[in-house]
Amino acid sequence: SQDARTRSLLVTICERLIALEATLNGLDAKTGDGDTGSTVATGARSVLERLDTLPLAEPAATLGAIGDILSASMGGSSGVLLSIFFTAAAQALGGGASLPRALLAGLERMTFYGGARIGDRTMVDALEPALKALDANGLEEAAT
Repeated sequence: SQDARTRSLLVTICERLIALEATLNGLDAKTGDGDTGSTVATGARSVLERLDTLPLAEPAATLGAIGDILSASMGGSSGVLLSIFFTAAAQALGGGASLPRALLAGLERMTFYGGARIGDRTMVDALEPALKALDANGLEEAAT
């Protein structure tokens, strides 16, 4: 099933992540192995390649499918952790949570299994404040 708005949003996000590949690699090189941008770009490309197969009119199913795609396409711990994030968010959304609350549930599950917390210099440092702002104040606040 198709949903033009969801499709447009996913394309925009994936294209932006692909465009940021070198920047993210540079940031990661300061504290890690410098491959985060490449790993994320690989996941984004995989989502774009499978876009026509996603159940875009069903948000929970779409999140779950993205989790499956990332699990299969992204290497290292990032792929596993983001798969956990999207799968848990899908479960919460399917259970009646709002999208912001579902994404926070995904983050909670990801941090439970991954062990990272704010200040550990991981993706949690970016995700947690953005998702809390999304939940409290909406999309515009979360994007800043």
